[in-house]
Amino acid sequence: MSFRMRPEVDEWFKHIFKQGPIQTKFDLYYFCLMMGLAAGKSESVPSAVEFVQNFVGDYKGVQRLVLGVLIIAEMSRLGLELNDRKEVQDLIAKYLDATDVTHLSVAGFERLNEYSHGGFNIIVESAGSKPYHVEPFLQLYVKELRKRIDDSKSWDAFKSSIQ
Repeated sequence: MSFRMRPEVDEWFKHIFKQGPIQTKFDLYYFCLMMGLAAGKSESVPSAVEFVQNFVGDYKGVQRLVLGVLIIAEMSRLGLELNDRKEVQDLIAKYLDATDVTHLSVAGFERLNEYSHGGFNIIVESAGSKPYHVEPFLQLYVKELRKRIDDSKSWDAFKSSIQ
């Protein structure tokens, strides 16, 4: 069980890696993951390679939030509501594992990785070309992420569940 990215992620981000807030591979993964989750886009990539097994650094503090967003994205994908208790419990049991340090099951890792791959595709399509400077990339990223969040029913469900 591990976080995985396909090799082209490193190549695509190589000019802005280690600039500004982008200091680790997990930063790249997180950018892609959040975009994929916001858009509800996932994709299987057999060529993905492991880069870390646990949430790292600052991401440990948002681990539970990431897991919650995964569950909400999957609920949206499957058309589940919070009052579909049995189905939601089954979904949680499928993707989460309280005995693992990440709290993810094997299936949970796979789904997060698939959302990260889907998010990478969105970023590449939106940007049109590799980023060479971190500031314009971050501006584009925030604009695209906001667009996906505003267009997503799963984020509406998330926003209403925390109010």
